[in-house]
Amino acid sequence: MSLAILASVMLCGCPGEEQKPANRLVGSWLGTVSVNEKKLEPALSGIDSKVRLESLVANLKAIRRTLVFHANGTLELTESSTANSDLPDNNGHGTWKVVRSDERLMEVEMIIASPEWNHQETQLWEIQFYDRNKFRIQTGPPGAKDAIVQKYIRQVPSD
Repeated sequence: MSLAILASVMLCGCPGEEQKPANRLVGSWLGTVSVNEKKLEPALSGIDSKVRLESLVANLKAIRRTLVFHANGTLELTESSTANSDLPDNNGHGTWKVVRSDERLMEVEMIIASPEWNHQETQLWEIQFYDRNKFRIQTGPPGAKDAIVQKYIRQVPSD
């Protein structure tokens, strides 16, 4: 009898597939960018910093990104701009893994290859979850890390 109780306790203590931190990301996410110009401006320098700031802000706010995280550790990325239709969509694929996580934060390492731009990039994102279907990433430059925020919403909400 005690062996049966011990076995059931051990099985209940192991996280099921749905409880693994990485599974919170699995699915398709639509992302937009918001910019805090007052925080970003001091990080830019040069003669035309005001013009560069306005152009940069307009281009960043126009980005639409779709990320698809697969349970097998692969990902797909599609990035487009609503500001300049002459720019081609940037498509990429790669891998991802959770480096660390807790209830609200998840650090994810992604290696993304982009055939259009002919490069591969490793990124380390600190993802902050609002709830099961929303997260954000702060991606500003050094000294203004929270000036640029990517916000993602799950395309098919989970129950």
